[in-house]
Amino acid sequence: LDNLIAIPAYRLIMQGKVGIQIGKTLYSPQTQVRNVSSASLFALANGHIGKNASVANAMKMVFDDIFGAGKQGVDEIKFNDFVEKMTRLGIWDENVVASELKAVVNQIRNNTINTTDKLFDKLVKMAPTDKVARLYAGGDNLWKQYGWEYGKSQLSMALKSIDEVAEWFRYMGKEFDPVNTITGQKKTFDDAIEEASAFLLRNTYPTYSKVPPFIQNLRKVALVGNFISFPAEILRTGTNITATALKEMSSSNAAIRQMGIRRALGAFMTSYATGTGLVQIAQFLTNSTDAQWDAYKRSAAASWNKNSSLLPIEGWKDGESAAINFSYFSPYDSLFAPLESAINMAASQKLNPQETDAYVMSLMFADDG
Repeated sequence: LDNLIAIPAYRLIMQGKVGIQIGKTLYSPQTQVRNVSSASLFALANGHIGKNASVANAMKMVFDDIFGAGKQGVDEIKFNDFVEKMTRLGIWDENVVASELKAVVNQIRNNTINTTDKLFDKLVKMAPTDKVARLYAGGDNLWKQYGWEYGKSQLSMALKSIDEVAEWFRYMGKEFDPVNTITGQKKTFDDAIEEASAFLLRNTYPTYSKVPPFIQNLRKVALVGNFISFPAEILRTGTNITATALKEMSSSNAAIRQMGIRRALGAFMTSYATGTGLVQIAQFLTNSTDAQWDAYKRSAAASWNKNSSLLPIEGWKDGESAAINFSYFSPYDSLFAPLESAINMAASQKLNPQETDAYVMSLMFADDG
């Protein structure tokens, strides 16, 4: 695939593809708004609801990062240190769409040999493009910082020493290194809690660096790789949210068990209950029924609406109505069945933590989806 980019005709096709994608995402006001609003479902899916973290504080830090710090009395040194920490822990600057576009653009730029390439290179380097890309990534950064802060608060109540943090890491399937590999100094309890929360976040919130190389390489295919990293991340994080919740609910630590219950309920609410509830409310307000909308999906709906959650905004009259496709807004729409099964399993018996990964994968790839 790398060799294809060196072919002028193929590279021209890829430039056109990326240009369209930039227009549909970074330069689309509707998509910018949907990105930051729908990203709130990442927090809900993990049960990060309540007063353990401040969305307003996360928003302020993200806006300072996008538009520049130090302009309104902000301590720029402390702010830059905070940004470095967020990046080092893998919490900021990991938006899967913005990163995917950047990766393809860099691939094309590395083979700059003609006038068209130079023009494309100049266009993507323009300041407005950089700003809208940072704004798009900021939508995820906002909620990922909130989730990280929330996770820190939960873990601080559950774990009381570095030894307990190390034991928690082993329980979650990862070894904890008590020494900072960069400075050579021993990590503090706060450092350990921050690392533990970042570990949870990277595995339960979409993170571009976690996308398998095979999936990343598909972005180089002109007719296939249209933001393929995002659905791959939804599958990965949806699986991990369920597995993490089951492990937490099987813990001997009461506070950790509470985290698992919150995560499982949040995931169920996000993937199934929220969409179903909104659909039922919308049908009640528009005086329409499931039977009417099911008949529409069977007989007249477009292919992309047939299996989607449709929110009616007008009732049926003379064979016509109007609705919003909620599935386009909710990233977890297709994951409700495995999560519902997982919650039922957790209620019926206490799973062995070592069995949870295999159990969740069997749910994700079952014949009934």
